[in-house]
Amino acid sequence: MDTTMKGRGFGLLAGGLGVVTVLVVGCSGGTQGKGGGAAGDESGPIGSSVTEASLRGTWEDRRLLFSAEEKITADCMTRHGFRYVMNKLPATEEKSVDNTLTGDDLELKSRVGYGANFDDPSSGGEPDDPNQDYLDTRSDDDRSAWTARLSGTKEPVRVTLPDGGEMAANADGCIGEARSRLYGDFKTWLTGSSIVNTMSGRVHALLPKDPAYLAKVAEWRTCMAAKGYRYDSPDASTDAVMAELEKAKKAGEEASGRAARRAKELRIATADAECDRRVRLSATVRDLYQKYWAQEARKSESAILAYRELLTAAIGRAKQVVRE
Repeated sequence: MDTTMKGRGFGLLAGGLGVVTVLVVGCSGGTQGKGGGAAGDESGPIGSSVTEASLRGTWEDRRLLFSAEEKITADCMTRHGFRYVMNKLPATEEKSVDNTLTGDDLELKSRVGYGANFDDPSSGGEPDDPNQDYLDTRSDDDRSAWTARLSGTKEPVRVTLPDGGEMAANADGCIGEARSRLYGDFKTWLTGSSIVNTMSGRVHALLPKDPAYLAKVAEWRTCMAAKGYRYDSPDASTDAVMAELEKAKKAGEEASGRAARRAKELRIATADAECDRRVRLSATVRDLYQKYWAQEARKSESAILAYRELLTAAIGRAKQVVRE
């Protein structure tokens, strides 16, 4: 029986918003603690007060930072004689349904479902890169020059993470210029953001092993069966919906078929949220997630606290940038 959490909806949590151009150079097992407390210790500056939201900002904060970074990047590209169209957040980011942490959001699930239609042409999503069509018309030399100015060409800044992994990113180029302007200390930003982005994965791996989570999944499964749906876990219900979507795509689904599939998805998602709310599955997971998040944060206490200061300052700078 599969009760593992496959990360559905965790893309936003793990990756943040925008394109973080980093190179994973290498890693080794075993996270070495650099913080001021043991794994289960609630004392010290980190304590239990450091939430994921405090290290990523609210959705509005993340959208603001994304917009500011794009504006600075576009201004930089224009200043150097290159055309650049600012990216917009795709509809999937704002509508993203994290069925692990917010699976009990009945209003959202009954309206959005599992998001299986987000990549439907009729959903109004933005293209992945609005600059690609322009670049396709340019020569190889023009594309190379454009990319070099955007991403940088100098030796990247490299940082070593507590688990032994190494991350690298270019501080030059227009993207690097934007991040340096927003965050100030590029190396501290790279270190902190990399740690925060990898923490979600580590926390996510701990959740399905917790007895409290497993007990709630069993209760959810019983509730769903009473409604006529037999899935081993919330992830399994999403997998089934997504599998139908892929099958429909390959078969060249007509509009009428999309409507029927969409209606079925909403029925399943609504039942999922009702059962989740009834047995307090997501509520339990949120408690567990915060416990493990604080536990992981204490392993990199100094870097986490420094990054939080940078983020707070960056949000203030971003407000100024978007007003310019």
